[in-house]
Amino acid sequence: MKKFLALFVAVLMMMSQTGFAQIESRGLISIDFQGTTLYTVLNVLSMKTGRKFVTDADLLNKRIVLTLKDVTPDEALSALLDTYDLYYVRQGDTQIYVIKSKSDVSPITVSKVIFCNYTTAADLERVLQARLTRGGKITSDVRTNSVIITDLADSIDKMEHLIRALDVPTPQVLIESRIVDVNLSNQLTLGTQIENIYRMPKVVNGAVNSNGYVWTDPFSILGVPTLGNEIRPNVEYSQIMSLLPSIGLGRMNASIMAGDWNILGSIFAGIEDKNGKVLTNPKIIVLNNQEATIDIVEEVPYQSDRTVASDAATVTATTAFKQVGLKMKVRPQINRDGTIILQVEPEQSFRTGESIDGTPVINTSKVKTIMMLRSGETAVIGGLIRETETKTENKVPLLGDIPILGYLFKNVVKNKARHELTIFISAKIIN
Repeated sequence: MKKFLALFVAVLMMMSQTGFAQIESRGLISIDFQGTTLYTVLNVLSMKTGRKFVTDADLLNKRIVLTLKDVTPDEALSALLDTYDLYYVRQGDTQIYVIKSKSDVSPITVSKVIFCNYTTAADLERVLQARLTRGGKITSDVRTNSVIITDLADSIDKMEHLIRALDVPTPQVLIESRIVDVNLSNQLTLGTQIENIYRMPKVVNGAVNSNGYVWTDPFSILGVPTLGNEIRPNVEYSQIMSLLPSIGLGRMNASIMAGDWNILGSIFAGIEDKNGKVLTNPKIIVLNNQEATIDIVEEVPYQSDRTVASDAATVTATTAFKQVGLKMKVRPQINRDGTIILQVEPEQSFRTGESIDGTPVINTSKVKTIMMLRSGETAVIGGLIRETETKTENKVPLLGDIPILGYLFKNVVKNKARHELTIFISAKIIN
């Protein structure tokens, strides 16, 4: 009993001089070493971790100053090694760890293969490259999706913990968009259109006229008599006016026949309204921090790389395509609080005409925005509006400029169109 009391007093005296290790609940410890030898510190940590530590003779008396509160034994060991530039080498699968100094000329390194499940080995290689110690190496194997690390043992253990923290399933986001494309247009048409002025030939009881032509149908200018094998006109005089674009709304054809002279034409006046709505509802699932693309387009063909041979008899060209329609890029980023930062880039394009060589002329409207939504919320993107207004006037010179009466010698077509695109977009985290 006296020997036990003497040993207990000796331990208390040593701890009062060198420090103490206090065991806390929840498996945590608090330590306070002030000038304690490395040998004593390793003995204390050995009791707490269950590991057996061996070190070089010149390190046994190394003085340690270390104060930690409420840490795990493994955290205390890691802090000790990092603070005093030490590392360990594990002996196989045993619990024996050899403590070495990193200042050694030839530090002992080990190699380990770590397989990845959800991330790519190449991405992890870039992250871990800066965490290697002097002389450490890391390579990635694409075939097995693994990283091969050659470094100090404790450094590899730290990197393995980091890999397990990063190699987790990537959350996904359901992107649902409702795209409404409204097309409003109206057309006003007013005027006249003279199609043909002609003079009827004189016929007597269907006999041959003075020019030797037979009139087969005096009530139709479409009849064509023949003389031998040649096709001849059946009127003495005919003047076909340049035909204007056909107007089907509010059009009335008229024919004026007075004696030999006849006029065919049209009188038209009308208003045409068009209302159209195109609704699309694409849905797509995308990984966090990855870009998704939605394209609703039309391929417009045109001739490119056109070449003409020297004899102008051979023409070669390549058919190319330009896309016209709606394109949208979406990139979500999930925050820890459950909100989603959404980067959206919608683009709408129209074909407005073509160049001299036949290449389509494309008019494009773009918007780029970043917004924050809660899972399931919907945002609206509007303002992609395109308005066109055209006026076409065809008239007889001078006569078409007469006020009011001038409409008997001209026609006017006014077109007004409005395209408006509205995008409703929602994002929802998929668990």
